[in-house]
Amino acid sequence: PANIFNGQIYYAGQKKDHNLHAFSIASKQDTSIIEGSFWNPVISGGYVYYMNPSENYKLCRRSFPNGDEEILTDDRIDCFNVAADGKIYYQKNSTELSELALKRMNLDGSEPEIILSGNFTNINVTSRYVYFSEYSSREKMYHQALGAPVNPQVFNP
Repeated sequence: PANIFNGQIYYAGQKKDHNLHAFSIASKQDTSIIEGSFWNPVISGGYVYYMNPSENYKLCRRSFPNGDEEILTDDRIDCFNVAADGKIYYQKNSTELSELALKRMNLDGSEPEIILSGNFTNINVTSRYVYFSEYSSREKMYHQALGAPVNPQVFNP
C-alpha cells in the first residue's frame, strides 16, 4: 500500500497488472480504478503522483481520478515523496555516478534543483522537514527544511 485517502488504500497492482487499485477499508472491496502503469502512487492536491514503469520509472501525475498522464521528469527515479511546501522530493537514478542526486521540484515538474549529490533513500516528510538517508550505509541521515533554500544538514537527534 502506498497511500490512504478518503477511506481507501491506494496501491499499484503487483501480479496481473500495474493499474491503480483502491481497497475500501469499510467494505473490504478491491477495485482497479485506473488502467495504466503505476508504481508507488501518492494522492495529493487532486492528483495522483507515481513512478511509471512503462516510461523507465519517470515521475508522472494525472488529475485524480481520471485525468491524462503528465510526465514530470526526464529522469529515472528510485523514490519520491510529496511535501506540504508544494514540492516533490525525489532521488534521481543514473548510470553515471556523478549524476545521482536527491532533488526537488514544483508539483508541476518545474524548477528542479539538486539538494544533495549522491544516492539517497527513505525520503520521509513531516510538516517542517524532509528527511532522507544515504543509500549505501543508511546510517547517515539528513534533513532539509520545507519551504527554505537548499541547505541540507546532517540530522543528529
